[in-house]
Amino acid sequence: HKVNLEDAENYSATMNMVVFPAGVVGALVWGVLGDILGRRAVFNGAAAMIATFGVGTAFVSSYGWLLVTRLLVGFGIGGLTVPFCTFSEFLPPSQRGTNLVCLQVFCIVGALFAHLALQ
Repeated sequence: HKVNLEDAENYSATMNMVVFPAGVVGALVWGVLGDILGRRAVFNGAAAMIATFGVGTAFVSSYGWLLVTRLLVGFGIGGLTVPFCTFSEFLPPSQRGTNLVCLQVFCIVGALFAHLALQ
């Protein structure tokens, strides 16, 4: 069935239930592929998947297809753990912990600000 904007808030919980578990599975799959194919190829594949299905989300005409495209975006998001590992390899051991924590904190703060900006 078609989704209208008035119902969007009711559906957001279901979309989160699709995106985040897909991201967990994606992290596992992309991580193994990173060891096999190389991190650059995996990062490019994950970024292409996020972009393709993110844009595809705008063109779906039913809630079922919306969930499918968001699931595939979530799977692609799981691949964004690969650059985090690559970043850690280039940091000196004495600075690794601080820089990785800062990276995670800024990601979380950015997501929080994005959420607050939409309110």
